[in-house]
Amino acid sequence: MSTHILDTTIGRPSSNVQIKLYKLVEDSWEESSFNGTTDSDGRVRDFPNVNPQVCGVYKLRFEIAEYFERNGIETLYPFIEVKL
Repeated sequence: MSTHILDTTIGRPSSNVQIKLYKLVEDSWEESSFNGTTDSDGRVRDFPNVNPQVCGVYKLRFEIAEYFERNGIETLYPFIEVKL
């Protein structure tokens, strides 16, 4: 699993964005021990505690409020969640 974030307002990768990983266990989301930050290319290339041999439903939560604040851009969304 990997992810890539692009800031379409400036046409560049979004660096230094915190990402939290969750896994669906029964009926609730459990936060993983992995919390990553995007690199200069807007990527997190590896989620080390995700075993590719174990199926499951995951969710990535992108904490974008700090990124936009740091770049002087107003946003309506403090975070974005993507289910995988």
